[in-house]
Amino acid sequence: NALTGNTTASANGAMIGAGGDGVSLDARDDSSLTAISNSTQMYPGTIFVSLSTARSLNDVARTTKASIAGGSEVTTTGDLDVLATGNAFVSARTEAISLKVKSISDSGWRAFMPTSSAKAVAATLSVNSIRGGVEASVAGSSLDAGNVTVAARTDQATIDATSEVSATAQTAEDAISFGLDKPLLGNNNLSVGLALAMNFVGWDIDATEAAGLTLATIDAILGTSFGGGKLPWLVKASVKDTPVT
Repeated sequence: NALTGNTTASANGAMIGAGGDGVSLDARDDSSLTAISNSTQMYPGTIFVSLSTARSLNDVARTTKASIAGGSEVTTTGDLDVLATGNAFVSARTEAISLKVKSISDSGWRAFMPTSSAKAVAATLSVNSIRGGVEASVAGSSLDAGNVTVAARTDQATIDATSEVSATAQTAEDAISFGLDKPLLGNNNLSVGLALAMNFVGWDIDATEAAGLTLATIDAILGTSFGGGKLPWLVKASVKDTPVT
């Protein structure tokens, strides 16, 4: 999933007068973005490796901004609220199941001997990449109001990446099983499971490419810039060059 754009509430060079009900500029982003990927591979009777992979990705680049600027004048006997709220819900969830059962021969003295090793591999990847920010600001203007509130909030935002994996390789229940000290007759079963979940907040990366994700992970840990530059996801509220009465 990819989501871009801006949510803006602004007054620029405006003359605003209001009574006791007050004035409110409210920019709010309540977007909900969910990526779900499931993969199930089951090969009970074949000689092949059972391989299951799944990936889910959310790439979000959004800015939420409420502002008064450009010499605006706001007069009200009520309250003035300049609010920017980013309460997006972003979830990436991935599940993968891989099952392989080692079969037995169907004739002769090998009737209860395993005929092929069982190998099951499962891998999952869940990624959320978040860029943008939330800002409430007043600059170069004049405010005359009861109570003045300038606030940027993200206290209800949710960013979740979850990966689940299950890999099972086993010998058929009616087959003879030998110990590890007899490698030529042993089962040689193999199960491999890999689950990776990552949230990148404030990084300029290509989340669709494996190389970009790998380098971005190194950058986040070591503070380097191999995979992409930092784009801090800022939550900021400010009043600048503005008389408030």
